[in-house]
This record gives sequence, structure tokens and C-alpha cells, in this order.
Amino acid sequence: MRVQRVLLIAALLGVPATATAAAQPLGRQITITKGAHDYVLHLGPRLRPVVAGQRVAIRCAHVHARRGFRPSPHPAPVQRTARVPRTRGPVHTGIPVGRFLDLCLVRYTSSNGSGIVNVLTDSVTVPITARGRAYDDDLNAAYSLFVPLFAAPAGTTTPPPAATIVARAHGTVAALDGPDATPPAGKVGYWTDGAQRFTTVALGHAGRRVFLDHDADVVRTNGLSYFDDPFEPATAEDAMPPDAPRLTPGVTVTAGRHGNVLHFAPAAAATYRRIAGHRVAVGCGGTDDESPGFGLSFSAGELSQTVRAPRRRGPLSTGAGDPAGHYDYCFVRLGHDVVVLAARTARARTYLEDAATAASLYLPVGLVAPGTVAPPPVATIVQRGGGRVASLDGPAGTPPPGKVGYWTDGARHYVTAAVTAGGRRLFSEVDGDVLASNAIGYNLEPGAG
Repeated sequence: MRVQRVLLIAALLGVPATATAAAQPLGRQITITKGAHDYVLHLGPRLRPVVAGQRVAIRCAHVHARRGFRPSPHPAPVQRTARVPRTRGPVHTGIPVGRFLDLCLVRYTSSNGSGIVNVLTDSVTVPITARGRAYDDDLNAAYSLFVPLFAAPAGTTTPPPAATIVARAHGTVAALDGPDATPPAGKVGYWTDGAQRFTTVALGHAGRRVFLDHDADVVRTNGLSYFDDPFEPATAEDAMPPDAPRLTPGVTVTAGRHGNVLHFAPAAAATYRRIAGHRVAVGCGGTDDESPGFGLSFSAGELSQTVRAPRRRGPLSTGAGDPAGHYDYCFVRLGHDVVVLAARTARARTYLEDAATAASLYLPVGLVAPGTVAPPPVATIVQRGGGRVASLDGPAGTPPPGKVGYWTDGARHYVTAAVTAGGRRLFSEVDGDVLASNAIGYNLEPGAG
């Protein structure tokens, strides 16, 4: 079982290692300076005994603002490993000082106090430049927006009173007077109307107000850009979310003796020919509950196995038994491609269809080159859309079914919208550095592995 959603936004943000590292108290026990030939780590007295004799992994990156209609990918990071001396002395990273770098991520293993090494490594971010410090401060603020959510009991469905969150957060949260208020320095602010809306706020670099506002199914935030992990290698395609797999016509799911079974009707014959005789991953998973909630929620995740698909079309067992009824869709993956996706329940069918509609909101962004800053004119996007994009008459407009709507003021404000099969309007609206959307909850990538 894995955390599938922290509220509706956390899975989309995919809180990177940098964010987790920012909360590590030992982070201030590391500094980086420029040596004669390479960058050098200096370890404080609390951290030195923890990592003495270890090989630590060091990944350093150049931080640049990835804002705009379709940002450029961030530069590739530089990484090395280095042995920490058992005695005092600096740690030479081997990363040449000629590289312009702003921030480093240092990973190491630590003991739980009983002599047993933790399965997961710890990591800390270490700024090198003022720009790296500003990024780290803002990332800390963005990540801390989730502190009130972690303080709430699991399964909480409505925002708890501010007094409850303040008491459970052990001094890290302050109650706000309203959704536009600002917390004291060093605290995370929390406000709620007690029904369906809540706001969390933190202060970033130079007192910048970073916020997350959740009202029913609409999320507004100016903290999204800080979760773009500069320590992961990037390509131009990384600026675009993956397309959501669509349900495969002619494929159904039933419960078998050894797990759920996929059945391929004649309408799915062409699809089956793609996997016939190949080694494929087959499995099932559980869709997320996208209804408004608060705190941590869990889903069944996915269970899959690798098999060789029979050359002749017929039933294909997934091997995913489901006595508790948690799995409501099944899939077949060939390499990295989800070739087959089938819903076992009506709820899963609706969710997966709506998720594909939500993914289509990014179509206008994919029609321009990386590095595009200002929203392109509506006429340009409609022309490049090849009949898939329609002009909206305003930011609240609704496109025809089967089309993605697009509107912009030509400066810094744009909206994309689409309508689900059930008639629900999904939208994504960007105004400067603020994102508002009711489609963030569709974060599931079925069959992604």
C-alpha cells in the first residue's frame, strides 16, 4: 500500500527528494565551498560520526526559473561519489569548480541507533550560491504547506478546526485570521471555513508568501514551480505530463480462480496482435478517491507480473487476486507503453475516462516549443491543434465536447478547459505564478509500474 494522495495536489507535485531533504535537521551540518580544483564538503560535528567512512552520493545542479507557458528543461545535474574520511578533514567531491552550480543534494545512510542501517538513505540539500539559497528557502516553504495535512488524522474528510491542527502540529502551525492572512516567520499558517475550504501559507525567501488554497474540488497555489526537481536529469519532454492511457475497446475484466482475467473480444483483435507472443507486464490496480478530503488517503496501488502473452487471442490472467475488492482496473504493459486498459467497475470507468480528459488540458502547451514564455495567441494554438482545440470566449468558457478549449489575455493569463463524458467542465488556469485547477486530483498513471 502506498500513499496515493496527500489532498488532491501532493501526488501531482510528486514531492521530490529535495523537499524531503529540506526537513532533515542535519542539513545545516554540511557546507560547500570552492576548493583549488573542486567543490569541497565540510561536515559539522553532529554529522561527521554518522557518515565517517561512507561513500556519499553528491548531485549538484544549476537552478534557473522554469516559468512560462512551456518552460525549457532544466540543465542536467552533475553527480559524483566521495569517501568521507574517518578523521577530521574536508570531503573533496571531484566536481570541478569551473561548473556553475547553485545547489547540491548529498545522500548518505544512517543508523537507527541499534546498529541496524536504515533501508532508505537520508539526504540533505546544501546551497552553494545565493540563488541556490533562495530556491532552497522557497522549496522549504512550499513543502511545509503540507504540514497541516500530515498533522490531521488519516481518513479525515473535512478540514479540521484550526485549533485541532495547531495542537497536533506541535508548535509548527499558527492559525490564520483568514485565507489571505500571513503567518509569523517560521510557522505554517492554516485557515478553514470548517466545511470544504482551507488554506495553508508559509514564508519563502525574503518573506515571499507561498500558499495552497483548496476550495471544494478547486486547488489554487503559487508553489507548484518549486517542486520541479533540478537534481533529476531532464529532457524537453519532461515539461509535459504523460498522456493518460485510454480504455481499450473490446476488453473486459472478470474475476478468476487465480486473479482477475482480461478478455479480448473480436473488436480488440488488433490490440491483441500487438502483445501476442511478447513478454508483457499484466496486472491490476485501484483508482484514487478523487472526492474532496483532507489528510492522507491510501489506495490499493498496483500488482503486476511479467508473462508471455499467448500467440492466439484468448483470456489473459493478471495474477492479481483481489479478495477485498480493491482493484478496479487492469492493464497490459509492453515495454513502457500501456497497450491495454480495462475497467472492472463503473466507478473506475468514469474515473479513467475523466483522467484522460484531464490529461488533454495540456494539449495546447504541447503545441509550442520548450522555452515559450508568453501564452501564444488563441489563433495560433487553434491552428496548430488540427481540429482538436477550440477558442474559448473567455476564461470561464466551455468548449464543445471532444475539444480542448483555450483562452489567453496574451500576457500572463491563460485557461485550458475540456468537458468529460459526464458533462463536467475540467479546467487549468494560470495567471502569473498562480495555478488554479479542478483536475489536479486525476493524478493516477495506470500501468506505469
